[in-house]
Amino acid sequence: MGSLGWLIVVFVGLLLLTVALAGARSYQDLERARARAVDLGHQIRLARSEIEELRSQAERLETDPETIERAIRAELGLVRPSEIVLVLPSSDDR
Repeated sequence: MGSLGWLIVVFVGLLLLTVALAGARSYQDLERARARAVDLGHQIRLARSEIEELRSQAERLETDPETIERAIRAELGLVRPSEIVLVLPSSDDR
């Protein structure tokens, strides 16, 4: 085999090495993308669950008198005339 033959063998070898390295990198990128897709799927499921809970809460706030009363009392600090209010000292007052 002459020098041209060896040059072709070396060139083909380098070409195969380059393709192999590029393929390995592409595989790693693919694995990272798959892991990211799984993570995003989990985040989407959590968000959908939270949205459903918020919709349920909003519906109760629109239709359930007890829920409405509880929310208003908590927000405005209202009490019924028959209730006794206890004011506890805050940790700053000690």
